[in-house]
Amino acid sequence: MALLGESLVWSLPNTDAEDIVSRRLINLLSERLKSIATAKGHDAEIFAAMIDPNTRLVRGAKVWKEKKTIMSLTAREASTLGLSSGEYESLNDLLVRIQQEDTANRPPR
Repeated sequence: MALLGESLVWSLPNTDAEDIVSRRLINLLSERLKSIATAKGHDAEIFAAMIDPNTRLVRGAKVWKEKKTIMSLTAREASTLGLSSGEYESLNDLLVRIQQEDTANRPPR
């Protein structure tokens, strides 16, 4: 197992026992992530596609992920799939947006 950037990479020998453990781990992580996504109002299958290489993700006419791959998304793709509230050109633009939302959600005094 190794940490590469922000990604966890692991390699197991190709034996039946390791394949079973690997598949169970993927299932466990996938189910946990789907549960969290559902609780937060997101499409659980999108999050499962980011972990489980045995899923295929199609939304509308677009195939977002084929089987035997792991899905990763750009900021624009995440926004298109409804996983983010938008894209910002700079950190300052993001901070301005956060401040606007904070001001709008603050109860009146």
